[in-house]
Amino acid sequence: MRLTLQTDYGFRILMYLGRVEEKGLVSAADIATMHRIPLNHVKKVITHLVKGGYILSVRGRSGGVKLALSADKIHLGDLIKYLDDRGNLLRCMDETLSTKEGCDFCILFATCALKSLLGEAKGTFVEAMNKYTLWDITKKTQFS
Repeated sequence: MRLTLQTDYGFRILMYLGRVEEKGLVSAADIATMHRIPLNHVKKVITHLVKGGYILSVRGRSGGVKLALSADKIHLGDLIKYLDDRGNLLRCMDETLSTKEGCDFCILFATCALKSLLGEAKGTFVEAMNKYTLWDITKKTQFS
């Protein structure tokens, strides 16, 4: 399974905020510089994380972002499901596809057993990741 770039950036942002939470608010520019992520991508992911209730954002000159929850309350599987909400392993796993649309690109769409196996595997992956929290990975990560 490969996580989306948005999920990768989301993890990096949250891990950094978890590491520096005693410093208070952190600017998007500082996060972008620290992780060598384009600022526009950082802002997009921050907006998504704010909507999900993972971080708080304060506007203005002395504004920035910080964790909305303590790091030990953010389960990694739930975070992956939120950030990777359309992260289907195959195109045919997209629940918004109609049967006709699915059959237009794959003749096996209606009867394929691979979809359910991959769905089960993804569910198992998310369940396994939910055994861990942001705190578990933040405490073991060294930031330079």
